[in-house]
Amino acid sequence: MSPLLDSIKGVEDSTLSCKPGMFRDLLETFGANGFLIAFGVLTSIVIARILGPEMRGEFAVILLWSGLFSTFVSLGINESLGYFSGVKNIQRWKYLYTSSIVEAVISLLLIIPLVFLITFLMKNYSMKAVHLGMLSVGFSIFFIPQFMIAQSFLQGSGLIRYLNLINLLNGLLYFFLVFGVWIFFPRGKHNLSLTTLVYIGTYAILYFISFALLIKLKRGDRQLLKEEHLSFGIDELKNLFKYGFPVSIANLANQASTKLDQIFLSFLVLPELIGFYTVALSTAVGISAIALTVSTIALPRITNARTIEERRSAIRKLCLSYCYSSVPVFLLTLAAVPYLVPLLFGSDFMGAVKASQIVLAGMLLVGTNQLSVTILKALGLPKYAMTCRVLALGLLAVCLIALVPKYDIIGAAWAVVLSNFAASIIIMGVIGKKAGIKLLGMIIPEKEDMRIIQQGILQVFRYRLKVNRGYCVEGSAKKHKGAGGNFQT
Repeated sequence: MSPLLDSIKGVEDSTLSCKPGMFRDLLETFGANGFLIAFGVLTSIVIARILGPEMRGEFAVILLWSGLFSTFVSLGINESLGYFSGVKNIQRWKYLYTSSIVEAVISLLLIIPLVFLITFLMKNYSMKAVHLGMLSVGFSIFFIPQFMIAQSFLQGSGLIRYLNLINLLNGLLYFFLVFGVWIFFPRGKHNLSLTTLVYIGTYAILYFISFALLIKLKRGDRQLLKEEHLSFGIDELKNLFKYGFPVSIANLANQASTKLDQIFLSFLVLPELIGFYTVALSTAVGISAIALTVSTIALPRITNARTIEERRSAIRKLCLSYCYSSVPVFLLTLAAVPYLVPLLFGSDFMGAVKASQIVLAGMLLVGTNQLSVTILKALGLPKYAMTCRVLALGLLAVCLIALVPKYDIIGAAWAVVLSNFAASIIIMGVIGKKAGIKLLGMIIPEKEDMRIIQQGILQVFRYRLKVNRGYCVEGSAKKHKGAGGNFQT
């Protein structure tokens, strides 16, 4: 086992273990995402107050196309890297190097066509917004896919703490830069430009930080053979594209299904209404963070399972964890939205309240589908993930065409709810059939599940107690070994 993984997973001992497993990873990842929730909400509040409804809508469209084009350019390579970093652990550094080189080449080849495409997609907006969109897309399609590669490598290698670290840096850096704009340029005419530059600069800085971290981790990885050097691998490239192509289609369908409502609105409604809808989406960040947390844990937990029973158990635990953590958050937020929106975002955004309540239900179902597709990919079934995503996209398109022209942002919110409800039933059914799990078994806990949850929570507290007492550090282990103990660090 790599000393890098030892530092994450702790000491392995039959009677005194520092490896609480899934529950620790879930709690630590949710803790990290909890900070991201807080700073994400604060960032949304600050941006809304800086820009106002109209410029907030323009900024949302700029971010929309930057994110979609970045996903398109990635071609699923980052997802492939996450998968092969787990199943081909010894070769993961070669896969990382190959992924980075290929992604950089693809970004450079596509940068000019996509920059010109944005001028057509944003032709109904101000010339200033169009120019900022071109600038954002040009930089985003290089820096964002490279940052996603670093995230996928850490996730697939099981280095969840390091993944949480760079995600926290992402949220903190973006918030403080936006906050600086608010302090020095409150409601200025150049705030849209400054906010876009902050977005680009955040990912540029994170690109250098994440790869500096990877270089440091590589130097400390004793599992990497001395005679093995970083090189571009043809076989690795074939594996990346073989796995990544269907995943890239699934990711594009995922992005389109989660962003299709905003795409429709960007062509059919005024920027002010898009600003309202963006605020409505911001109220659902709690549910989104829970879905992200469980999905982050899902890939390494399922791919590292040794038997079919372990895999089934991991899937059930993940589904139950999401269900019984997201529903209470949904109910609390639903009741608080009428008071939170004017209090936090300002009275200018009162038009977002009704849409916010509907969007909350939709995002609950979007999170279900996000976790389900991650489970399918972890089971080595990217084609099923692709098919399910395309199906969800088709359902959403039909609902949007029927509802948005007449009901604008309210129609878009209901379209998200209806399409994702139908898609979640189908995707969960596919998982149940392929993994041999009953559908109700993934949402209704049994007595054994409650016992496992209780043991997992106790295990986390015991782990923390051992850390506080010094059992999980090398110096303490050596001291105990000298006293007759038998600890392995």
